[in-house]
Amino acid sequence: MLKYLYLIFSLCFIFLPIKYVHPELKYYYQYFKYKVEEQCIEMKEPPKVFIYFSNLKDYNIGFCHESYFGTYYRITIDRNYWTEADFQSRMNLMMHELSHCVLNKDHVTDKTNYMYKDDTVVVDLDRQVEADIKQWCSLSAPGNRK
Repeated sequence: MLKYLYLIFSLCFIFLPIKYVHPELKYYYQYFKYKVEEQCIEMKEPPKVFIYFSNLKDYNIGFCHESYFGTYYRITIDRNYWTEADFQSRMNLMMHELSHCVLNKDHVTDKTNYMYKDDTVVVDLDRQVEADIKQWCSLSAPGNRK
């Protein structure tokens, strides 16, 4: 029953031109978009994106979820983690989750990479994100990289 309700809920979003980014998270979302626009001729962002806070379980601090039909993406950030985190940790987390959703990046085994599965010390976040965006621009459409 719950699965069917979720399906109906997902179908409703196919036709709604909605995007919601929690006000506390807008800076990080705008920064990511700027980075993409800096590297790509055209940003192919998700048609609908919802970025908000919740209380996540099982030591999760962030989560990216694509709807059944790929009509929207949902990024959930753990409120408790966010409250305690410093600016750099917040930036690492948001770049990590946005890269899952927008760039379709998976986790890596390098503990100094922002795409490592756990909260970690990231070395040169901007360089890593830019490299992943450049690769994504090239793969998403020939000639899309600036």
